[in-house]
Amino acid sequence: MLRNGYSILQKTIGYDKVKRNFNRELMFGSSFWSITHDLASYVVSQKKWIFENYHDTSFPEESFLQTVLEDSPFKNRRYTSSNSNLNDHLRLIQWNRQSYSGRGHPHVWTINDVETIRSSNNLFARKFIISIDRHVIDSIIKMTQ
Repeated sequence: MLRNGYSILQKTIGYDKVKRNFNRELMFGSSFWSITHDLASYVVSQKKWIFENYHDTSFPEESFLQTVLEDSPFKNRRYTSSNSNLNDHLRLIQWNRQSYSGRGHPHVWTINDVETIRSSNNLFARKFIISIDRHVIDSIIKMTQ
């Protein structure tokens, strides 16, 4: 509630931190990502800029890396898949299935999903809960040995 009031006040007085301080194109994307050591080093070198522009923001993890990457020598090295789903980060996540806790959460993989996981081209999968199904985890470990 306080954040909403703060946002309304900023809009009322015409304060726009993004337009005032950003010297880059503001980008957004998934907060699930894997990066190389070289890109990580570059991001760390941008620590001052990231702090100045993101320290009082909501959901910075969905923007800061994408914004820094867009204005970096690594821009053309990012992975993009040939399909248009949100799994360009090489993670197998199913948001469109009912989960143990209802809508809006990723599906929890079970032993019934082993073939889906096995046939995926993704390097990672989310979400496993050992108390719900340990057998799927054991099965995946066996696949990798």
